Amino acid sequence: MPRGMKTRLRAWVAALAVAAVVVATADRVSAGVTDGGYPRGDVIVTDAEPEVDDVSHVAAGPNDTIWFTCLDGDRIGRVSASGDVTTFRDPAHRVHYPLGITTGSDGNVWFVSFDNDRIGRITPAGQITTFPVHGHHVSLLGGIASGPDGNLWFTMRDAVGRITPTGGTTVFTRPGLDIDVSDAIAAGPDGNVWFTSYAWRDRHHGARNQIGRVTPIGRITMFSDRAGEVRYPGGITAGADGNVWFTSRDNNRIGRITPSGSITTFRVPPDDLRWLEAITAGPDGNLWFTGTASSQIGRITPAGKISAFSQLSVELSNDSGIAAGADGNLWFAEYYRISRMTPSGVFTRFPR
Repeated sequence: MPRGMKTRLRAWVAALAVAAVVVATADRVSAGVTDGGYPRGDVIVTDAEPEVDDVSHVAAGPNDTIWFTCLDGDRIGRVSASGDVTTFRDPAHRVHYPLGITTGSDGNVWFVSFDNDRIGRITPAGQITTFPVHGHHVSLLGGIASGPDGNLWFTMRDAVGRITPTGGTTVFTRPGLDIDVSDAIAAGPDGNVWFTSYAWRDRHHGARNQIGRVTPIGRITMFSDRAGEVRYPGGITAGADGNVWFTSRDNNRIGRITPSGSITTFRVPPDDLRWLEAITAGPDGNLWFTGTASSQIGRITPAGKISAFSQLSVELSNDSGIAAGADGNLWFAEYYRISRMTPSGVFTRFPR
């Protein structure tokens, strides 16, 4: 999502939340509060009526579930293969504007809390714990991915971070280069982690329109497209072909980068798909991506052949996250729901 979209009227949202009567059920494993008056981490709070508003990122979770983040309302959501939705709130109120989400090697689901520089962990049952990210470079957390080293890796305004399953964080940056990373990061097929960098903060400063690679020990390398066809790169994912794939928002292209850093881009016809955002590896060996402005789902083969799929009533959200589920289908974000599409293009939209 462009950062400008993230400057929300959060005071208005907070006031609305106070004014509204929220009916919730709480499954308390054990009662009590921590120092400072916050409920303990063993308190699970679910919404009696799932609060699904402004869905952002999507990830496949354990037990054939799909998990997602809701920007407005600060919820983490879970949807079953049959479309049943549950949303969870942090009883400690430390989840503020959640964005990226992924499944960790520990069997839990992890996400970033954008507004307060925290990394969140939620168990399959819905128990939420958050960890603060300390360091000089803290601010504007965005994407998160499960790394090949068993840790979680996340993006920041000008650095890349790593958090262990027990909550220990480390921040990495590249000396002499003020990188500006996006919301997208993914484990690569080469044992490294890859991310997109577009210098949103100042397009005349730092790394512009590059793809970054970070090793498990934190060594960062940046790659540029010699053809100049990478403009405002967005989502990123590892492909079944051994390469890394990403979206190029400003010029409607899909990019492919080899583990050695060679970049090729493929033009997407703007009449079919516009403002390309998220991308994921599909169950069919192809790459699937979202066109936010046109509310369509696109597919690109490893050879670069592109197809577009649509349904008139589908309205993709700003971040329009997409993920491949264990059921062999694609799950994607609309504003007020998570929807499903088969690789053959059959859509299912579950009730709001």
